[in-house]
Amino acid sequence: MKFAYSKFEIGNGKNIYRPLVRILFRNGKNFILTKGIIVYPSKIKISHILDQNGFRSIKWDDEVYFAESQPNIILGNHGFLDNFQILLDGLRKEVEITT
Repeated sequence: MKFAYSKFEIGNGKNIYRPLVRILFRNGKNFILTKGIIVYPSKIKISHILDQNGFRSIKWDDEVYFAESQPNIILGNHGFLDNFQILLDGLRKEVEITT
């Protein structure tokens, strides 16, 4: 199953593309049809710094998982990625999902 990336205009004639897939969640007779965004890790470890007044900062390096702030369901490992093989093809702006 293949899904084209969704195109979003960000102004000044520029676009960004996000790996969104249509997904139906059903529980008995109740259901929601929405789009889910696939969360993807950074390719390198990035510094994380928690900073709060009155506390010593906490810093560590690790992957960052990206997902745009959207009114969509975030699809992560548990319940989604654990069940499928996902190929994000940025050059073709396409998501491929296989079992």
